Amino acid sequence: MVIALAKTTSCTYENHLQLLHFIKENGLHAFPSLLIQIFSGIVDQSVIKEVQDSLQALVPQAVIIGCTTAGEIMSGTTGEQTIVLSFTSFEKTTLKSILLDLENYTDSFTMGKKLAGELISIDTKAMILFTGNFQIDSQQLLDGIHTNSSDVLLSGGIAGDNGKFESGYVFNENCITSTGAVAVVLNNQDLIVETGSNFKWREIGKRITVTKSTGRIIYGLDDRKPLQILKQYLGEAFVNDLPKSGTEFPFIIDLNGERVSVFISKVLEQGAIEVNRSIATGEQLTFAYPDIASVIDNSLSAMKRLSRKTVESIFVYNCMARKHYMRDFSNAELEMLQTIAPTDGFFSYGEVYSIKKKNPQIIGHSLTFLAISEDAIPKKREAIPSFEYTAPDNLNSIISLTHLMQASQNDTRILNENLALSGQYYRSLFDNNTDFVYSTDLNGHFTSVNRSFEKTFGYSESDVLGKSAMKFIKEVDIPRAKGHFIRALKGKEQSYNLEIANVKGEVQLFQMKNIPITVNGEAIGLYGIGRNITEQKKIEEKITQLAYYDYQTGLPNRLKITEQLDEMIKRVKKKKRLLSVLFIDVDRFKIINDSLGHSAGDVILKEIASRIKKELPSGAYFGRFSGDKFTLILTKNVTREEVLKMAESIIQCISEPFFFEQKEFFVTASIGVSLFPHDGSEEQELFKNADIAMNLSKHSGGNQITFFSTEMNEQALMRLELESYLRKALQKDEFFLCYQPLIDLATGNLYGSDA
Repeated sequence: MVIALAKTTSCTYENHLQLLHFIKENGLHAFPSLLIQIFSGIVDQSVIKEVQDSLQALVPQAVIIGCTTAGEIMSGTTGEQTIVLSFTSFEKTTLKSILLDLENYTDSFTMGKKLAGELISIDTKAMILFTGNFQIDSQQLLDGIHTNSSDVLLSGGIAGDNGKFESGYVFNENCITSTGAVAVVLNNQDLIVETGSNFKWREIGKRITVTKSTGRIIYGLDDRKPLQILKQYLGEAFVNDLPKSGTEFPFIIDLNGERVSVFISKVLEQGAIEVNRSIATGEQLTFAYPDIASVIDNSLSAMKRLSRKTVESIFVYNCMARKHYMRDFSNAELEMLQTIAPTDGFFSYGEVYSIKKKNPQIIGHSLTFLAISEDAIPKKREAIPSFEYTAPDNLNSIISLTHLMQASQNDTRILNENLALSGQYYRSLFDNNTDFVYSTDLNGHFTSVNRSFEKTFGYSESDVLGKSAMKFIKEVDIPRAKGHFIRALKGKEQSYNLEIANVKGEVQLFQMKNIPITVNGEAIGLYGIGRNITEQKKIEEKITQLAYYDYQTGLPNRLKITEQLDEMIKRVKKKKRLLSVLFIDVDRFKIINDSLGHSAGDVILKEIASRIKKELPSGAYFGRFSGDKFTLILTKNVTREEVLKMAESIIQCISEPFFFEQKEFFVTASIGVSLFPHDGSEEQELFKNADIAMNLSKHSGGNQITFFSTEMNEQALMRLELESYLRKALQKDEFFLCYQPLIDLATGNLYGSDA
């Protein structure tokens, strides 16, 4: 018979006398190197103290570490609210343990470094570690240990309290604490150590961003309270059962390239949560559920590999969640491990797992183990155990549901990828558009704005989201903008111009376009697109100014006057009213230009235009026709008497003295008047007849007002005909010279002649 070197035997604690018989029966008091692990399902310090005292009295040489549990494992079977004592005797391995309390250290990482520094030596091969409740950041503790012990394999778990999540304890032979850690190292370079872990996660749903956190406390997920997110995705019952339910549906986080679990350890005020490891703002979490089929396959494969190796004792640290949702397999798994070697341990609130050269991790939903042997010679087995498992109906249902969830997740992922691609096209058009783009709901409240919007107006997205778009425009424009909004929602695209002020109050002109957002044929909101046309409008106005207005006086020019007269004729025709056209020409203006220069002439023309404008009644249209000629169109109270009064006031104002370079000048004006419809029915005819009347005023000495008559037109035609005849007579040499004598009638004497 081969005697194991690292021999483990175990019992449940009942009382001191029962323990005494067990120790004597197994000769445990004779081993100088004895490790006792206490797994207590009774969370009562007085009971734990009783066990400590009994063990110290009976095996004072033993190294003791222990913790409270969420279930006990003894010889491959599961217990509830018992106290399991696991005795492991060594022949070649020395032991060293320590218990530290977080109260004496700044943080868990520092405590981990201290623990490693006190325990680990060159001969250390493995460490078993139990940590107290969630006040300790167990992951930080492991990180601190790893800085001094990258080659040492770690195993263990977080103390439980039978699912209450209130207070778990760790202890050694004489101390108990809920805010500390207890550890033992196995010092023997020849010790054979195997660690293993069996967990397989399936992620589901979208990634959720941690938007506010401090250490292990999360205040915001996707800018919402964590409990709101949990209630939305997992329901009210899940939230009400926290933190217990959190072990079955943890978050998953990418940590140094590995996907590890994050459990909720406490629900805090105002919807915040505390988790089992530090989480930085900006980290991304995903909901997860166990892939049971893969867990079963991996576990059976791992046990087959382990059975081929030299194993004398197995310490198991199993997740309490596995006991809840896959209890049948969990029991079968422990029974199969027991066929390899004595298997003791406990159900924990988080399991320690490590392999060489990698950071140890706190994981969940896992069975981790530490298999040890002091004998390097493989033992011959009569037969390799058969590791098989047939899932019961209830577990098969969960496995089927898992496959269904995975298939749905894949379908959703493909859909999301397509949506994401469409979203990227949309965001590219939305965010990179040089025009500002926004969307509103049916009430006109902003639901999104692009970067160009923020840049154009100086408002951040948070400044405007949820607010009415009407609050950002002039009050006078609200009725017009609402009209376009309503018509757009009815399916008709709207285009219009609108003046909008930025955050500094600077007003600019925008060309707006409103387009309805429709889903399933119904409008659910509106897209708005705006382009700044302030500079374009200025250029257009400049072009218009140059095309239609006189550069020197700023008055409408001949082209603009002609267009305006055409419009006015159309209006007065409908109303059967009169209209008057006045041509105003400055008399002998050429003399001013020739004597004083054109700059003086320009100044006097501007002054004349200014004086005339002051005399004009409402509804009058005044412009510069050409040179020193102005045109005035009257449409109200058009009678000969009123027009004459208007013309006289103009002549009077022009006749007032002008001053230029401290010199006084006087000018006069000649005015010609034509009336619609008497003197013409279209603009060119009215212009021509007013011009004829004005010329008659000038030929009559100037400073006069002349109303057009048909005789004037006949006389003008006669003059044109006479001029034409004279030119032809010259060409045909039809002129001859005649002399007429000049007689002084008083004397009868000849004093000259006319030729």
